[in-house]
Amino acid sequence: MKNRLTSFLLIYLVVIVLTACSGVPAEPVVSPDLAATNAALMNVVAELVAQSTSQAAAINAAAETAAAAPVDTQTPVTITATSAPTLPPTETALPADTPTAEITATMTEAEMEDYLLAKVKAANVLVYDNPDAKLRLAPRLNKALTDFGFSGGQVVYAGNTLGTFEKLLRLQTWDLVIVAVESRDTVKLGELGLHNQLYEYLNNGGALIVETWNLDEDDSALAGMLLTACEAHVEKDWHRVEEDPYDEFVIYTNPPDNTDIFSKPYAIKMPMLPTFFWEGDAGDFIRLDKGSSARILASVPSPDPNNYGLLTSCMDGRLLLQTFSSHDYPLFTSVRLWQNMMQYALINHFEAQQE
Repeated sequence: MKNRLTSFLLIYLVVIVLTACSGVPAEPVVSPDLAATNAALMNVVAELVAQSTSQAAAINAAAETAAAAPVDTQTPVTITATSAPTLPPTETALPADTPTAEITATMTEAEMEDYLLAKVKAANVLVYDNPDAKLRLAPRLNKALTDFGFSGGQVVYAGNTLGTFEKLLRLQTWDLVIVAVESRDTVKLGELGLHNQLYEYLNNGGALIVETWNLDEDDSALAGMLLTACEAHVEKDWHRVEEDPYDEFVIYTNPPDNTDIFSKPYAIKMPMLPTFFWEGDAGDFIRLDKGSSARILASVPSPDPNNYGLLTSCMDGRLLLQTFSSHDYPLFTSVRLWQNMMQYALINHFEAQQE
């Protein structure tokens, strides 16, 4: 555009110079063609000047707009280096590498209780139960298992099928094993042939509940192993004849304010009043050896809390030794006590795993 304007101006000046040098008089006569040409040239010049001005104004406006535009504020992309950064020079020696301690979550007491109860519900449980070889007694332990609310684990009630129980005990891992031998046809625990299996099971951290009634006459290796684990011995046989007073067979908590195993998960009204079924041998009183870490949880009244035990907690609560017969006490109470014993032993088992 600028070159075109320059060309037209040159043409216009040439015309003026030629006219001035032609010697025409002071009142020149301008030919119509020349006048028209001059007018056309002037129009073109004016048009070019106007276009040039308009374009310059547009260019200036665009430049002002660009200058006034805000700075780009887009969030920058962070690039993470894949190689280790280079440390700056330093005169101070860097500390030597030390192994990082394992970080473990700290649970509150309430959270730990919820965690343990969830583990209890999902436990693997194996049960041998022989209440009476003559089939006169309903197996209360089976009802206790069914109503407890186990879910997620494997719960096997083998009844008095000893072969099935022994095989499963040997071949699988269990959180709780129960051996309830109430039948008077099994005089000694050793008759079960389970000494080695139960010894290994306890040593591996399992929880065990044993119901038995004749430890005073039981010289088997299994009976001896259980008493050794409890650091205890049989104080005397608990025998009943028809003339004996009723209140001599009432079971109390020991000590009187001990309520842990009689309140969770079910509140059991204590003392336990008898509903006699078995005649003759009613069970055995357990006495803790000096320095024993076991605890007697239930007994007949005694000034010595370490004597006359009928329910004994051993091995930090992983082993419970019940030396009275369940069917000599009310159905509802004995079923609830079984359930409380199961939770008690399992919680102690799972707590030991956390240590």
